[in-house]
Amino acid sequence: MSGVGKWIMRLSMLCALVVATVPPPSSAASSTSEPATLDTVSYTLYGNAGLGWGFDAGNMTIPGPTLVAHEGDAVNLTLIGADPVDHNWFLDFNNDSRDNDGAATSSPVFRGATPVFFEFTVEWVGNDTYRCRFHAFTMVGVFQALPPRSVTYELVGNAGSGWGFNSTNVSNPGPTLVAYEGGAVTLNLSGTDTVQHNWFIDYDNDTQADPDEPVSTTFQGSTVVVWSFVPDRPGNFTYRCAFHPTTMTGRIEILATGAGRPPDRGGPVIELIPGIMAGTLVFVFLFAAGYHLRAVRARRRSQ
Repeated sequence: MSGVGKWIMRLSMLCALVVATVPPPSSAASSTSEPATLDTVSYTLYGNAGLGWGFDAGNMTIPGPTLVAHEGDAVNLTLIGADPVDHNWFLDFNNDSRDNDGAATSSPVFRGATPVFFEFTVEWVGNDTYRCRFHAFTMVGVFQALPPRSVTYELVGNAGSGWGFNSTNVSNPGPTLVAYEGGAVTLNLSGTDTVQHNWFIDYDNDTQADPDEPVSTTFQGSTVVVWSFVPDRPGNFTYRCAFHPTTMTGRIEILATGAGRPPDRGGPVIELIPGIMAGTLVFVFLFAAGYHLRAVRARRRSQ
């Protein structure tokens, strides 16, 4: 074999070895933490190019801790570097190891001990990989987006006074309720008088309970009726008692969910370093084949 042929063979073997040894991103998680707040979750994350991510500088892992939020939540990240190089944090929705899925889920660059604060809203459900775009294979973790949060309210009603969270604080309009589109709402309903009541959302504000509007079971007196429903549309609406539609009113704010993951901005679904190595390997083999063919033709002409 000629010197050029040996060089081609060595380069081919080197490319194949690099492709085989590049570590794939892991979807496993080393720890999990779920905050208990209703609509805002906050995490402090430390990043290191060689050690991964962690909730503190002394406990970083590859993969980093699993981050958990619900669809509809605002997520606040405090990002701090544990080494002197550039980092960022982004959600890799198509798992191509590239920061190409939208600025809304990609943080500014941070370095060293100076924190960077980054916030985004969860508008999807599912598990995705988070990464640093500068160290995409060592700084990885799992972001888990759960379905919208369910909420529970205690509501007390009175025909002449309105609604309240307890019997000593009843007013008309009553307290504002907040829920999520697609998230279960449970109401514990009771009265402070002896007449019949119910609870409904008056979508069209006509003071009547229509067939397409959520309407609770009738309740009366201090006996608690537990009733649940799932809001199917976002917006600000009036809730009422159908028996006393003008004296028992309040507002319910249903927050929109379901926008889905940001659209992919393009790019092949192939990890960056293996992609480059694979392309180099294909080029080397094509070059080797061409060189071999020319060598064979040259020998035939010389015979």
